[in-house]
Amino acid sequence: TGQNTAAVAACVMDECVAPCAICNLNSCESSNPPQLCNDPDISADSPRDWTCTCVPPLTGAFTGGAASCDLNECEAACPTCEIDACSFAGQTCVDADLQPSSTLDWQCICVAPEVGASTVAPAACE
Repeated sequence: TGQNTAAVAACVMDECVAPCAICNLNSCESSNPPQLCNDPDISADSPRDWTCTCVPPLTGAFTGGAASCDLNECEAACPTCEIDACSFAGQTCVDADLQPSSTLDWQCICVAPEVGASTVAPAACE
């Protein structure tokens, strides 16, 4: 698209909204989970550069298609997330399964030489 009066039009193509053969065609919005579409360069000279980005607290992005979204409950701000419980106890948080459907599985791990681990709470280190 593009227009101008008494000059050459500057054509633009936002692949997140434009109906065209190489465009997004709602693959970001219709993915599971829904994602945001961004076309960083809407000039007609920059095709196939649109990106799907996961909506926080999920993370991930992919150019030209739907992203694979992760949920790291040790780093994100969400209702099931760690919210500094491990770090306040001087422990390390580990979320072994980053699938968005896998929640309340993060662990606090004791720092060596102490040993111990606990799921969704600080560990009793020995």
